[in-house]
Amino acid sequence: MPLRLFLPILFCLSVLFSGFTLGSPLSLKRIGLEQGVSQSTIYAIIQDQAGYIWLGTGDGIDIYDGYSFKHLRHNPDDAGSLSSNYVKALMLSQDGSVWVGTLGGGLNRYNSQTGEFVRFHAEKNDETGIVNQDIYSLFESRDGRIWIGKDKGISVFDPRTNQFKHFVHSAGNPVSINIGPIRAITETTDGTMWFGSSQSGISYLAKGSDNFRFISHDKNASESLSDNAINAFHQDKNGNLWIGTEYGGLNKLDLNNKEITRYQQSSSNKESLNDSEVTSFFEDAKGGLWLGTWSGGLNYFDPNNEIFKSYRYSQANTSSISSDTVISLFEDQSGMLWAGTFDGGANLINYQYDDFEHYQYDPVLNNGVVDKMIWAIAEDEKGDVWVGTKKGLSHFDPSKERFQSYFRDGQCMNAIETIDIRSILPDNKLLWLGTAGGGLLKFNPQNCNVESYLHGENDQNSLSDNHARLLLKDSQQQLWIGTRNGLNKLDLATGKIKRYKLNSADPTTLLHNRIRSLYEDDDGIIWVGTSGGLSRYDKRTDSFDNFTAEQGFLSENDVRDIWKDKLGILWIATGHGLTRLDLRLQRAQFWYDKDGLSNNTLYNLLVDDKFLWITTNNGLSRFNRQTHQFSNFDISNGLQSNEFNINVALKSRSGYFYIGGVKGFNRFLPETLNNNKVAPKIDFTVKSEQTKNKYNRLFCTSVYNPRSLG
Repeated sequence: MPLRLFLPILFCLSVLFSGFTLGSPLSLKRIGLEQGVSQSTIYAIIQDQAGYIWLGTGDGIDIYDGYSFKHLRHNPDDAGSLSSNYVKALMLSQDGSVWVGTLGGGLNRYNSQTGEFVRFHAEKNDETGIVNQDIYSLFESRDGRIWIGKDKGISVFDPRTNQFKHFVHSAGNPVSINIGPIRAITETTDGTMWFGSSQSGISYLAKGSDNFRFISHDKNASESLSDNAINAFHQDKNGNLWIGTEYGGLNKLDLNNKEITRYQQSSSNKESLNDSEVTSFFEDAKGGLWLGTWSGGLNYFDPNNEIFKSYRYSQANTSSISSDTVISLFEDQSGMLWAGTFDGGANLINYQYDDFEHYQYDPVLNNGVVDKMIWAIAEDEKGDVWVGTKKGLSHFDPSKERFQSYFRDGQCMNAIETIDIRSILPDNKLLWLGTAGGGLLKFNPQNCNVESYLHGENDQNSLSDNHARLLLKDSQQQLWIGTRNGLNKLDLATGKIKRYKLNSADPTTLLHNRIRSLYEDDDGIIWVGTSGGLSRYDKRTDSFDNFTAEQGFLSENDVRDIWKDKLGILWIATGHGLTRLDLRLQRAQFWYDKDGLSNNTLYNLLVDDKFLWITTNNGLSRFNRQTHQFSNFDISNGLQSNEFNINVALKSRSGYFYIGGVKGFNRFLPETLNNNKVAPKIDFTVKSEQTKNKYNRLFCTSVYNPRSLG
């Protein structure tokens, strides 16, 4: 019986996830053996007219509908089945046909009406056929002809006449095609056809000509092609022809003057191509080039500054690309980038959306933040970002996207005993660091000098506790230190410390000794969030005014973050809900998960012109301060986790927001999400429809979630 495939017609992939900015870690979904791929080697990827993704593997063809796979394989008892399971090339032609090049089975064309393949076999002494059973590449020229790269030369098939024309190497013919398997074919805008051999460089045919011309490597000429083993071609939007080679990296051919520029691996330049073999190309809408490499993962090339960035496989990071050997690239109709690998299946990459960049700990590649548990984040005077973790300090250069570790690894190793960094306050070229058990540190990153401020049991001029969780330098140049056992004020001029603690007999003292947040408003008033409520410091009396949930001022007494707007309204994140407190009117308003918050357990607040951004125990909530509506984001949008931590929120001078939690931190620009730019929730609805061929079809319906339209 002929092999038939009853597949739906509409494929919507754009909803799987969002969150990638060029230069940031990739937001991707791995699709491998566990998800139904028949083999880990993905040689070719296309999307058919019905919207389905076809993966060419070493074990036949896998067709993906967004949920599961259907498989097309060779059946020796079925003449309408695939001729060979070793699928090396796939191509969708202008008429909607899917063409399949195999090793050992020649050429196939799929008939979607019958579900059968038409085979083009090599017949001995038959020059009207395909001639060769090993097909390495397929390409359709603008005139509708199919060009077939074979083990020996090329064939051209004209669908209008069903005739083949063959070009093979002839030692006695100086204008015949170069020797070797043809692994790459393309047509440039002037109609020239280009052919890349695995052995002898490039052959090309001017439009209307049958006489080949050549470009090859010359070991004595640095301006020549870098290598004769050609893997891939791509003509960019500027008309340049890019050439991926097996041993010589990347080449750019200027078609106007025939000058070649080489881009090769350099151990001394971290911003160079990171591998000698380039296997595949994809050019995005901004003109950036994505490159598959044999051992360097996925590379991205920015042609404006000629800098490369690589994305590598890491066994410790399931969000990394599934293999360092990327051999095929394809963008689908929804704008998702597919990366096929040699030994790790496929990767579905959302590279377009400027949502949440995710930076995380990677012990294998050792190129990220020093630990996954993020406790603190702060920006210094240069615009660099410092990240406090459970296992040390990380310095992040946002312009270069690079990390440098301190204390446990990298710089200033063994400079301090306690490396659990809970708070950070940049102060000129120094850093104040609060630790979990090691007190307060004044740290100089330049020379690793450390000055410690510790708790002394009988010393009232010492810290009240060695767990220094929060730091605030006020407008009077006083340093406030919040600990798990009281508040401290350090006079930076004299070095004297004053303690503030709960005295249950005195209502003008703190409400609780566990300090949860510190904030100075535009009027210079210090607000202290505790586990017992909110305290306002009165510097004239050196005492506190207190506000609690029992008084009706707070949704809950565990005050995690505080912000006062221009109208004097206090916005307060608590351990149970969001509070809007108008002290002038003595009126409070509360919001909970039933009102649209993603979770009642809140951590931090960040503010832009219109919104409050609230980290919670179940993702990120965006709250419109005018309409009081929420939009929610979770791990599927690219967040590091749905769980965040207290004191890990930063609004940088460049406008980026930073938020962190249990699996690294995110960076994002709030304005990119401010125009209801929340990915629509897609409902895949299966509807049966009887057609004259009795095929079932799927329809994909886009349904907006009202809660996402804040």
